[in-house]
Amino acid sequence: MDYLVSLAHAGGDSGPLSFHSIRSLRLFCLHQRVYDDTGSTYTHYFLVVGYTGGGSQEDCFYKLKGTDQSGRSLWIAIPSGDSCYRSCFKNSQLLEMEEDLTAEDRRVQREMIDQLSQHLINDDEEDYFYINSNQHPTAADGMITSEKFPLTYMPMLSQSYWPFSLGWNQ
Repeated sequence: MDYLVSLAHAGGDSGPLSFHSIRSLRLFCLHQRVYDDTGSTYTHYFLVVGYTGGGSQEDCFYKLKGTDQSGRSLWIAIPSGDSCYRSCFKNSQLLEMEEDLTAEDRRVQREMIDQLSQHLINDDEEDYFYINSNQHPTAADGMITSEKFPLTYMPMLSQSYWPFSLGWNQ
């Protein structure tokens, strides 16, 4: 599973990184790609946790399906553990709807939520996530990604439902 981590600096844009506050985790994203034999295509799944401003975090589960830019659909479940998609982004429109996750979607979702606990620590008292600095000690520059994380999909995610304070202007 691929990941992306973006941390805030404790003193704004410069200075040391902050590891344990609600504002320290700007964005954490897991990615998994699953091959669909029937359609001979890949489905991309993303689980995203991040700072939304105002002292709060949000999490979302995305499914990106389709082979070309015009035919792609981006399904959105909020929160990430929800059992159905609440929105679909297609043809530059965000449509409100409700559709149950498939068995494959639920399998991937469970794997990603399990994986999340290795990368993030949940502060139960304050109700927010922060980065596990033992797992990611090299996050010293503020952003790291695994070698195969697909950054090319981030602009499409951020053009749909994207409540997180870190944007993608590529």
